[in-house]
Amino acid sequence: MLAAGAAWPPNALVLLRNAHDRGRAPWRGHVSSGDAGNAELEAGIRRAVAWIEHSQDRLGSGGVACYEFGGWTSGYPEVTGYIIPTFWDAAGVLERPALGERARRMADWELGVQHREGGFPSLYEADRRPPVAFNTGR
Repeated sequence: MLAAGAAWPPNALVLLRNAHDRGRAPWRGHVSSGDAGNAELEAGIRRAVAWIEHSQDRLGSGGVACYEFGGWTSGYPEVTGYIIPTFWDAAGVLERPALGERARRMADWELGVQHREGGFPSLYEADRRPPVAFNTGR
């Protein structure tokens, strides 16, 4: 049954892409001072990380908020959950152990907003919404 699912065209495409990417070195291994494209990539990654750090600092509780037209939201469980592994990886790649500490604070915050029955809320923390399967499964 699992093999049949792998043959489904969208899944097969993902498997082929992942197999191709396994042979590639991580982006950091390609960055050199003489390669402007990779230097720009690294600068962009550093700016993105700084923005997320700013968001976490604005929220103040350990989670990550987002900025909308009216200002900062309360914590966003779904997005914070996505950022945790990214910050763990970035801590090593960017040689910034403090990013690992930020990831730990995000994880602690996630556990704090988790519902008693185990699910995670949809949208923003302040909305007090019921748990949803998507956020709980991620």
